[in-house]
Amino acid sequence: MTMPHTPAPWSLGSNGATTKVVDADGKAICMVTYRKDHWNGDLLVAAPNLLAALRLAESALAAYSGGESADLAAIRAAIALATGGNA
Repeated sequence: MTMPHTPAPWSLGSNGATTKVVDADGKAICMVTYRKDHWNGDLLVAAPNLLAALRLAESALAAYSGGESADLAAIRAAIALATGGNA
């Protein structure tokens, strides 16, 4: 079972006072903080694409490695973390 999330694309939006991660319709997904020369929002905006890439990598590595490897375990752990354990 896949944990539903707001579909990509996500982007950073601002109303002047606050910065938010927003969906394709401009609806806020979350507020973003600024910390020491980088935006936490950059990673948040990339999250749907990163999850999709991990799923592709999981499939390819599973086929190539024949099932288990440390890399595959790490990919599966990251997917489980991103999906609330519902890889």
